[in-house]
Amino acid sequence: MTRLLALALALMAAPAIADTAVTLNFAYAEPGATPTPRVQVTNLLNDQPIEVTEAEGDPGHKLVTVAVKDSDLAGPYARLRLAVSGLHLPSDDAKSDQEMTFATELLLRRDMITDPVVIEVPVAVSSRKGAIKPAMEMPQIAEETPGRYFMAQEYASLYTVPAEDVAAAPESFALHRLIARALADFALAMGQAKPGPVQLVPAEEMQATIKLFWASQPNGLTTHLRAYQEARTALWLDLANVQSLLIQARRAGVEGPGLCAKAKDLLDFFDAHRPADTEAKLVDLIFPNPGTLDGYIQGRRLDYVYSCARPQI
Repeated sequence: MTRLLALALALMAAPAIADTAVTLNFAYAEPGATPTPRVQVTNLLNDQPIEVTEAEGDPGHKLVTVAVKDSDLAGPYARLRLAVSGLHLPSDDAKSDQEMTFATELLLRRDMITDPVVIEVPVAVSSRKGAIKPAMEMPQIAEETPGRYFMAQEYASLYTVPAEDVAAAPESFALHRLIARALADFALAMGQAKPGPVQLVPAEEMQATIKLFWASQPNGLTTHLRAYQEARTALWLDLANVQSLLIQARRAGVEGPGLCAKAKDLLDFFDAHRPADTEAKLVDLIFPNPGTLDGYIQGRRLDYVYSCARPQI
């Protein structure tokens, strides 16, 4: 009876989860006109579209807001695909008539979100090599990495070429390789950062870009594909939190049922949302003991029973 009362009190004390507003703030990297983005959002965990609203921000800024409802989250997470189109360079650039399109994914961690989410999206202002190369170097400040990542996506779109052209002269696309390398570097840096309420994850299209421009250099191809894959699978590192939660639950008093509930939510999420076949082997490597994701999940299930479901005498 005591345990049931503690669980009821914990559930009553849990705050209601409100809708989360995710706002993309588009603006040219240098002051100028206002960009005109179009954004389509898909909830990848249930394959359903999510509506967006547009508004004017500060002069030169366009705001695109996604209202992520509680029902859009699966356990502790929401994972969204953002398909961006409608962007152009300023009218005086030689490539201003070419539309910039790209896709990325966005991971939201429910328990870490306390404020509305605003993501700055700088829009490229020049197609000159002299402007591109500095933007593709790793920034000194980690907070600048997402902005560089978005610009690399835009440049990759501007410099798209047919695969047959690359095959005919593979060494003629050094700038394209630089952009593809930067995409992988920025994605990996964001995946290795300390987990926060929002994490940008590379979309599957990035793999095709890397393969296209690094096909003639096997070592570089392997390195950049591995970086892309590690960024795509960084979420699975969160699964280790189950063990920490269960250790805390064994030592806790009235907070124990809440910790057990969080641990079970994590286990249920990762059990229900297994990695794609192309990523499964890399995810298994994250769990050297016992060597597979499935084995790790089963082990934590047993830990859960020991920590949270034992009869009390």
